[in-house]
Amino acid sequence: MSKMNYDIKEITSVFFNTNEIVGDVDHVVNNASNLDSCNHESLVFCTYDDLAKVSAIQAGIVLAKLSLKNDITDFKSKCIVFCESPKFTFLKVLENLCDDSFTDEHYIIEDKSIRISKNAYVENGATIGSNSLIYPNTSIFKCASIGSNTIIQSSTVIGGNGLGDVLQDGKFHKFTHLGGVVIEDDVHIGCNVTVLRGMLENTRIGKGTRIANHVNVGHNAIIEEDVYISAGVTIGGASVIKKGAWIAPGVSLIDHITVGENTMIGTGATVVKDALPNSVYFGSPAKHIRNRK
Repeated sequence: MSKMNYDIKEITSVFFNTNEIVGDVDHVVNNASNLDSCNHESLVFCTYDDLAKVSAIQAGIVLAKLSLKNDITDFKSKCIVFCESPKFTFLKVLENLCDDSFTDEHYIIEDKSIRISKNAYVENGATIGSNSLIYPNTSIFKCASIGSNTIIQSSTVIGGNGLGDVLQDGKFHKFTHLGGVVIEDDVHIGCNVTVLRGMLENTRIGKGTRIANHVNVGHNAIIEEDVYISAGVTIGGASVIKKGAWIAPGVSLIDHITVGENTMIGTGATVVKDALPNSVYFGSPAKHIRNRK
């Protein structure tokens, strides 16, 4: 997995206007990151209650739970800022320092093998591979990377923002999305499909995958190679659909579900727990019926 570090204006712990800090209060960070990609120039948040996990993080500034402050003695990050809600505090930083809205600067076609309808919106900054075809009324935002030989049909949106909102003090607060969408080669996507950009990672669609009409792909979802997704499917955020899986019409996957390699999910199923590889599932909630040959 590529590193996910997003540039922000340089800040130190002074930005947070609190004395609930340990470590180097003058340490400067210049990027926001998830925990897997962080370095000593990164701002990250964690919601762990496990002291050992918090101590092992190697970031520049970690936003951690206030309840842990008196127990931290040895840690690998440069600085830890303690707060009541680390995710909400991180959200407010992004709100002040980052922008995930759109521009009216349109993509300029340089590769004549690419065909984009004059009625499509492709934002400058997106990348599109050769021999790709973008139908009318489709929107592709700058956070998207589209492979070669890819077809995206009408009224589909690639790289829109999901919700990801944080509920704080009885109100919802928008989480600025910094991730993108990566669509590999030879992917066909139908009409009225939504593929949401990742929050701090990328949403990914693997080579050779087929996605039918009226499908929603949640943020941070990973769809591997040669997956077949039928019409009317809803894929929750951060779900993983492994290589060669077949998802029948009207299926719903809740967030953080893994569908195993070569597994078939039958029509109208609701998947609420991980599905084993080489299997067939039906029902709501989905149940293992038999192995798939």
